[in-house]
Parts: sequence; C-alpha cells; structure tokens
Amino acid sequence: MKIIRYIFLVFVYMLSLKANYAQNLEKVKPNVLLICVDDLRNNLGAYGDEQAITPNIDAFATRAVVFRNHQVQYAVCGPSRSALTTSLMPEETGVIGFKPIRGKLKDVRFLPQYFKENGYVTAAAGKIHDPRTVGEKGKTTKDGDDIKSWSIPYFAPKNGHHPKNISMDASDLPDEAYTDGKIRQEGIALLKKVAQNKKPFFLAVGFKKPHEPFIAPKKYWDLYDNTKFKIAENQNAPIGRDDLKKYVPHGKDVQPKLNKETGLLDEDFQLELKKGYYACTSFVDAQIGMLLAELDNLELADNTIIVLWGDHGLFLGEHGRWNKHSNLEVASSSPLMISDPRNAKAKGETFSAVSTVDIYPTLCELAGLKIPEQPKSNSKATGRPLKGRSLVPILNDTNAQVKIGAITVYRGQRGIGYGYRVKGKYRYVEWVKKGKDNFYELYDYEADPNETMNLAVVAKSKYEPLLHKFSRDIRAQGEGAGCMALLRKEAYTISEENKKNILVRDADNDGIPDDKEGNGDANMNGVPDYLDADSN
Repeated sequence: MKIIRYIFLVFVYMLSLKANYAQNLEKVKPNVLLICVDDLRNNLGAYGDEQAITPNIDAFATRAVVFRNHQVQYAVCGPSRSALTTSLMPEETGVIGFKPIRGKLKDVRFLPQYFKENGYVTAAAGKIHDPRTVGEKGKTTKDGDDIKSWSIPYFAPKNGHHPKNISMDASDLPDEAYTDGKIRQEGIALLKKVAQNKKPFFLAVGFKKPHEPFIAPKKYWDLYDNTKFKIAENQNAPIGRDDLKKYVPHGKDVQPKLNKETGLLDEDFQLELKKGYYACTSFVDAQIGMLLAELDNLELADNTIIVLWGDHGLFLGEHGRWNKHSNLEVASSSPLMISDPRNAKAKGETFSAVSTVDIYPTLCELAGLKIPEQPKSNSKATGRPLKGRSLVPILNDTNAQVKIGAITVYRGQRGIGYGYRVKGKYRYVEWVKKGKDNFYELYDYEADPNETMNLAVVAKSKYEPLLHKFSRDIRAQGEGAGCMALLRKEAYTISEENKKNILVRDADNDGIPDDKEGNGDANMNGVPDYLDADSN
C-alpha cells in the first residue's frame, strides 16, 4: 500500500509540475498592443517631418523598428483594415468596397480571433475594423466589430464633440470631450483589466483622427500658431496621367473657398486645413503617449510587443486632392513601427518594402504561434495561405528584405490598379481592365518626388526595360499572390528595339535572376532565397 501511495503522490506531483510549467509558459508569452490610427500620413518627427509636433510617437520610435517604406493594401479604411486582420489581398476578401468579409469567407480567422484561440485574452477600444466589413452577409454587427475576435465584448466609445458639416474645428475643450479622448480612456481601462488576467493579452486600440474633418482641441491647434506651412508643391495631375481627378474636403465651409475653374481651394484655406491635420495628429500623439505611459506604469512594457500602424495616408492638396483613394505615394504609404522589447536588435529604421498584410504573420512568429491558413472558400475552412511575409528578419537586421516590392490595390476609372513600391526610388503601377490594354505608370521619387511626370507615358521608350522588369517582378515569387485580375494578364511585352536592354535583378548575386529563382528559404532565416546572399 505504501508503494501505491508513493506512486500516487509522485503522479500528483508530476501533474502539479506540468500545470505550473504550462502556467509559466503562458506568463512568458508576449503581450501584444496594436495601435491603429486613421488617415495617418508619414508626417511625424520620426519620419523626418520637422514641422510635426509628435513627441510621444517619436519617443516610441527610438525603441522600435521604423518602417519607412510601408505600403497599405488599399488606401481606404475598410479594405486596409481587412488586410491587416486577415493577411489577405482585397480581391480575396471581397473588401474592395464595404462588404462583410464573413459573407464571402465565413470561417475567416481574424488576427485577434486567432490569438484568442491560442490562449490570449483579447480586447479592443475604438476603430479596428470598419463596421461595414464585419458581420454576416447582408447585415453588420450591432457593436461594430467581429464578435468572435474579442474575449471582452467590444465597445466603441462614441458621441464625442463633433460639429456637423464643417471641415475643421478648434473648440477649447478637454481631450476627454472628443471621441479619441474617450477611446484612450477606454483603452487604458481595458489595459488595466487585461493586466490582471493570468493569460497574455492582445489589446487593440484604434484612434479616429487625423481623419477629416480636422476637429481637435484648441490647444493642439495652438501648437502650430508659428509654423510656416506651405501648400502642396504639385497640385496638378501627373503629366501622362491627366485623367486623375481632383477632390476637396467635405463641409459647408469648403465650397466658398473653391475655385470652380481650377478645382483648387484658396491657398489660405489650404494652409488652415493643413494646420488642422497637424493639430489632429498632435492630438492623437498625446493620446498614444498616455496609453504607453500606462503600459509602463503597469510594468508591462518589458513583455509587450507594440505595433503602431496607420491605415493609409491622405492627400493634403497633392494633385489637387484632399482624400486617399489612390495607389500613389502619399495615399499608399503610412507609418508602421514595431517594438519587441525582448530583442535588443529591433531598433532603427528600414527602407525595405513591406506591406500591411505582413503584420499578421509577424505577430504570430513573435508570439510563437503557428502561422495559420485562411479559408479557401465558403465551404472549405483552410487551404488559402496568408499573403503577408513575416518581418522578423527585418527586426533582426534592418537591411534585410523579405520581398522586392509591396503592392497597393485601387479600383478606379481605369479598372484595377496595382501599385508596386520597391526599395529605392521607383513606384510602378499596372492598371488592368477587361477588354482593354493595360495602362502603366512609373515614378522616380529621387528625380521627381512630387509625381509630376508619369515616365511610362512621357518617356516610354527610355523606361520600357524598367516597365518590363517590374511587370515580371510583381508576378514572380508569389509577390502578386491574391491579385487576381493582375495574374490573369501577361507581363509587359518589351519592344524589339529594347530587347537588348532587358533589365534583370539578382539581389543575392548568384547569377540567377530573381524572377527565375525559387523563393524557398534554404537556411531558414526568414529571408527568401532570391533575396538572401547568405543562402548560397
């Protein structure tokens, strides 16, 4: 009997050790804080803008990797946020417009949902998805986000100070009178709540400014009273892209300031709008600062991965536009910063091309989670690979690359356009429309930072080898995966006179062109072989 009792006690002890080990594993899993900001341009101190007053984001940037060449998948909030939480391209989810994703892929695994399924407590405050892209076919959710994604029921603070039908406002009110101030309060309350849980947490906080109208407390407008803003340098469509339309902000105060002949706003009014945008950015910066300060106060910073992400940029008069809807530079680019306090290497800035879809697999790898598949169809729950690539290699080495170019999709009057931004100076755009020849754009941001000239039209013969090269690259090595209309068309056909000038890229210098090389990972360092000189 004594032996049996001894064996039983050992067995209980081993179970206890196993339970404690499992609890310890949960404790060491990193937390995740995802901060989303609506319409955030790269006008931050950390991105080189000396006029921006963004001390909190700039301070955060010193302990993060700052991605200076981050491209969103679609420069409209619904599709962009859908790419963030699914790691799928817009044509795959159906969110080129505003449709519930589960209407097309009912078993889709949203990013926070996947963390919840893997033992995380998940919570959110503010705007994460656009409410029109969640829910079931034909109806959206009552609360405005995906019910399956959150351990703590989602609640979006509303009813902040928001005058109607004006383009800007600078009332002398406290931060908490505005929706973003309320979102920050809710975010901090949730942070305190999830911090008490034994499980690791995934907390998402989404701020709504600097989205138009430019409404922020007066004290943030006052920060820029002595700032000498300038209007956008190029307020015309690029030569060779003359059908690009102008847009003005919403508001009854806009029309009296509009020149009906040119389609441009009065210069003084443009400067006031620009001041309003910067004021809203500083307002959000302050809310982010208070949120991060609470993370420090709760002693959670040492084990919390932080992602700061803008859902797209915004034109402030460039090309005569005051919206985003485009695959050109200002609209397609937005800030992305990732901090992993466990990794001393994860600091500095990188100009490698990266995409919003890359965030999902990056967070999975950082948290030690298997990278999942998405539904192949509404009847098959798996089989569709994520379209993002983990950015962990870049967190370890800011010179590393995980793709040649990052793709931004936009549907417009020319069909579906695929912008392809590479590391360096070029943006290539290919427009696909059924029954029409493809239309091409090419911009050189070293020679022409304001996109005054579409080289694919005005200097086609000279730049044809580059058009041919980028048209191959965007289709090679899976970089265009999920771009359905693009992949149904053949790559650009170069003329006979330029065939001798065909350009190839061989990033790893192994003698095999990138678009002919396999995209495996021979040394398992996360960098595809065609970009990795160390794989040979």
